[in-house]
Amino acid sequence: MTTPAKIAANRRNALRSTGPRTVAGKLVVTRNPIKHGIFANLQVVPGESPDDWEEHRAGILSSLAPVGLLEANLADRISQLLWQQARLARFQSAAITANIEDAGMLPPYSDLTTAAFAQAGQQEAEILKCTELNLRGARRDHAEIVAVANLSRRLDELAPAEPVRRELAETLLSWAYGMVSDYPFKKFHPDHYVDPGFHAHVGNSAAGIKEVAWSPELLLRAIEYYKSAVDGTMAAFRADLQNIFDSRVAALAREEKRLEADRSAIVRRAENHRARAADAALLPPEQITERVMKYEKHLHGLLTSTLHELERLQARRGGMPVIPPAVADLNVTVNGD
Repeated sequence: MTTPAKIAANRRNALRSTGPRTVAGKLVVTRNPIKHGIFANLQVVPGESPDDWEEHRAGILSSLAPVGLLEANLADRISQLLWQQARLARFQSAAITANIEDAGMLPPYSDLTTAAFAQAGQQEAEILKCTELNLRGARRDHAEIVAVANLSRRLDELAPAEPVRRELAETLLSWAYGMVSDYPFKKFHPDHYVDPGFHAHVGNSAAGIKEVAWSPELLLRAIEYYKSAVDGTMAAFRADLQNIFDSRVAALAREEKRLEADRSAIVRRAENHRARAADAALLPPEQITERVMKYEKHLHGLLTSTLHELERLQARRGGMPVIPPAVADLNVTVNGD
């Protein structure tokens, strides 16, 4: 709670504070409100050259050739307004540069247009990741089924005891079992290759499925066991099985080709999103653009009215008739109430 004693003490302390005493100190505090300088009243702000300002001012005064204090003040004001316009242009350029550099970064953005393109680019990146994952799976499945199809086709050509990779042998038998299961009429329902009964039928003495030493001879006996569950010849059964493998190979090849095309399309779209985000960044963010446009219009109005005023003064000084301006220098504000 503030007491009368505290208020009195604050007033006494305030009397001891005189603010900056030196010229340098007073100059520093005059710049306290400056952030980026485009709305600054100072003619030279940090980052600008006093020599450039003096050269600019001298050039404007030389061009306008004012006579007398009043014309000189108007000409000096014109030089100030043009300097502020140049500062505004530099600010716009810096804002665009920063926006372009930010276009490759992750949201949030201050500009909704650039953010929309970036968000779409992120979505494309997630879709691309999923597509590449599916493509790797399709390539793996395709390579595996090609190897199984080749094994099925060459079983008779291989040495009877030649080792066969477990994954290929088990895939071949899974498809053979599935084909028999799909027959509408069977003499009996055969055992799956993981069942103990299956190994008894094919003459395999391994203690477990993981200990089976698969070979072309053992696979042929297994296929013959599955064939025995249905009518027809062994040659016809193997031809049907081979057709299934070949059809699967063709289907996976088409799927792999489709996913590769999808991946290429997604990459192109992602590149387009990045390019569009960069194009959108060629303008300052919307909030900055609106404020800059208002300030630019304000400067232009002041510059135009000051030039007209100087021109009328110079015309009057030269003995020329001064007529009212064809276009009045007015600022109109429309209130919707």
